[in-house]
Amino acid sequence: MRKTTLVKGVAKNLPKRVAGFYTEEIRDCGVRVGFRLVTLEGDEAVLAHVDFKTPKRFGKYGLDLSALETVAVQAVRDAEQARRLVVIDEIGSDGNPFSDFP
Repeated sequence: MRKTTLVKGVAKNLPKRVAGFYTEEIRDCGVRVGFRLVTLEGDEAVLAHVDFKTPKRFGKYGLDLSALETVAVQAVRDAEQARRLVVIDEIGSDGNPFSDFP
C-alpha cells in the first residue's frame, strides 16, 4: 500500500473532526506530469505541472504557489479554527520551495 492511499484511508475512517490535504500525482499516458493538492473536503488545485511556465520551479515542474495558499494553507487554517485534527500528506522534500511549510 502506498503512503497517500494509507493516509486517505485512515482519514476517511476517522471521526468528522479531521481536515487537511494530500497530494496526488497527475499522469498523462502513464508519465507523471504534475501534482494536485486535494483537501479532505474535496477541494483541489494543480500545484505543479510540467506545462506551467512559472519562475518558481521544483525540478521539471513549474509551481502555482497560489494553489498552495488558496487550497492547502486555507484548509489547514480552517481546520485549526474549527479545532480539527490536521492531516497533511507530503508537501515537499529536501529543497522544499514552500516557505509556509518549512
